[in-house]
Amino acid sequence: MSRILIILLTLAAAAVHFKFFIEDPSSGLIYGLSGIGYLGLLGLVYLPFPFLEKLHGLARWLLASYAAIIIVAYIVFGIQHKQWTVPLGPVTVLIELILIVLLVVEARQPTDASATTS
Repeated sequence: MSRILIILLTLAAAAVHFKFFIEDPSSGLIYGLSGIGYLGLLGLVYLPFPFLEKLHGLARWLLASYAAIIIVAYIVFGIQHKQWTVPLGPVTVLIELILIVLLVVEARQPTDASATTS
């Protein structure tokens, strides 16, 4: 269940960033890159390719860190420019906070391989 929520929340965060990019591609390039970052890291976390399996754990922590960096960037940008993109910005921050919590909880759960070797 948490996997589905993580995927949906990551897709939602990426969609919001792509929305801002589509609205203003010239000055919103950073939003497009943020959306691509979310999708790329999500792929690294869950794509079932054998050569990626060793990266799933690291990618999970990278995705959580990435979401945290995006939140900090939003706050810094909001303070500097006094622009908070209400209500979409705070809703996206909430999505990203829930995403971080779910990723940390999932990362702390034993994997199938470690559960069978114990």
